[in-house]
Amino acid sequence: MSNYSSQTVATLKEALKSRGLATNGVKADLIARLEEADKIEAVLDEEEEQEEPKEPAAKAEEPVTETKVTEEEKPQQEEPAVQDEQQQQQQQQETTTENLAAGADSQPVVEEKKTISPEELREAAITLLTTKIARSKKFNDDEEVRKLEGNLKRVEKFGVALDSALAKELGYKAPNSGKKFSKSQNHNNGNRYHGRNNNKFKGERRYRNNNSNRRRRY
Repeated sequence: MSNYSSQTVATLKEALKSRGLATNGVKADLIARLEEADKIEAVLDEEEEQEEPKEPAAKAEEPVTETKVTEEEKPQQEEPAVQDEQQQQQQQQETTTENLAAGADSQPVVEEKKTISPEELREAAITLLTTKIARSKKFNDDEEVRKLEGNLKRVEKFGVALDSALAKELGYKAPNSGKKFSKSQNHNNGNRYHGRNNNKFKGERRYRNNNSNRRRRY
């Protein structure tokens, strides 16, 4: 990941423009936008490496002609094979280290995204879609480009809902909107209901008593 903090605002804007990203905002916003784009590209690269089919280990068998090898020639032939094996092991170790570093960089970002404003979610979605569009154009996937451009227009116009698939891909979840009532609230509601019923019964009793008094007079 580049050290964007040491670069000028003009250089940062040029880097954003080359990636098709927005160039508005202060220097901190530009740096955050570039770092977010770098993380997204790293994740997409890792996904592509996992999806790519492995090449066949060996081509069609070719006729092998047997030749006699002297004892002096054997060590010379074995040395390149040992070197190739060492290089493969070193490459595997470097790849594992890079994957662990990428996972360590991306994990805190997901944990921090617990609360976010609609505008921040919209900017993150635009950055993700713009990066995907650039990658699809690189591989000449016209159908995917049209689909992503349509999604980008909708996001720019309407924003992103927290319960949408795009928000989940960015690591955000919709808050629980269900209301919870406390036990004291339910108790108070019950008291109000019983109070109304008691007042109603008291009124009926007064009405009956008045009617009985009138009958006694007559």
